[in-house]
Amino acid sequence: MDPIVLRDLDRGLGSQIPLFLNLLRRQNIPKECLVCAEEKFEIDYGSWEQWSQACGRFSGPWTWTVLEYPISANQHCTHSLDVCRLCVAKHISVSLENGNFEHITCPQCDRLFTYNEIKKLCHDDTFREYDKRLLLHTLCKEPNFRWCLSLGCESGQIHDNIDPTLAAVQCQECEFRMCFRHERPWHDGLTCAEFEDSLEYGDPKYKETQAIIEKSTKACPNCNVRIEKGPGCFHMTCKYTLKPFCWECLVSWHLVKVNYLNHRPDCFFRRGALTPTQVTGTDLGTALRPYAGIGV
Repeated sequence: MDPIVLRDLDRGLGSQIPLFLNLLRRQNIPKECLVCAEEKFEIDYGSWEQWSQACGRFSGPWTWTVLEYPISANQHCTHSLDVCRLCVAKHISVSLENGNFEHITCPQCDRLFTYNEIKKLCHDDTFREYDKRLLLHTLCKEPNFRWCLSLGCESGQIHDNIDPTLAAVQCQECEFRMCFRHERPWHDGLTCAEFEDSLEYGDPKYKETQAIIEKSTKACPNCNVRIEKGPGCFHMTCKYTLKPFCWECLVSWHLVKVNYLNHRPDCFFRRGALTPTQVTGTDLGTALRPYAGIGV
């Protein structure tokens, strides 16, 4: 077995002292691991206090990593520690692989391990992964945090100064572009509002189209079908109901024909200067241009 090389840290001399594990005295009776069922001869170190004192100035992680079983200083369970150190480390690694990084427990009593216990009971690479996941889990509670959605990328980050209308963000790790607002791959060529219209109505320009329709058409006062005005006069007849009305105020033509005061109060034609049949145009402003200089 290769020797463990220790450095004289306390004295700062930089001297290296080899420690051959096969020279350390083992206990006479092996201890069987409850998980792997292997019988292992533990180093006969006495109590943890005695072992720490014997190691003297060469203290450090090696003092427990050379042991076959965990020590109570690292695993704070009150029962006898009968699962070997390798199996405990494997148990932590498997729990992490299964996504249970928040609920890593003792394989014997199901007590939840603390952060410091996990740090001392697992391998260095396992702990680095655990620490990373714990950090990301904490960060993801932030409202501006988003996971990268790229396949195979496990990165995530907090995004600041997001444009609410065009919320494109990019992963710092793999440069994958995503929509911060909708939490999906970026919808190229569409603003967030257009993308929402596409999801809800199947038309990315739905609201824009509706705004145009609202501005350029009016609902028939009888059947509510939207009608677009042409360049003719303001006497309108619905092609579905065949009922006439004033295009400007939508009052029945039969009423306004009898008396122009039957137009709505805000209707231009209530003034009586011109009738709906005397002016033509797609809108009132266009229709009144020829009369601009005569004060109608």
